[in-house]
Amino acid sequence: MLSDCYLTLEICYYLCKKINMKGRHIKILTIFGLIAIIALQTIWLCNAYIQFSQSIYKDSNDILKILLDLKKHLREQ
Repeated sequence: MLSDCYLTLEICYYLCKKINMKGRHIKILTIFGLIAIIALQTIWLCNAYIQFSQSIYKDSNDILKILLDLKKHLREQ
């Protein structure tokens, strides 16, 4: 994901050099690229958090079901 962002910045830099833009335009494109990188990393972090919390929820429910079945089995003996 991060390599895609760096690739985007390299493309912006290449286009600026090819068009021969000076100063202000390069700064604007660089700032746009940095904002895009931060936005993509934020999205990635949110998705990672959601997946992690769902995984913990599922694992804890599975463990609880196993323990309840074990307790039920022990009571029957």
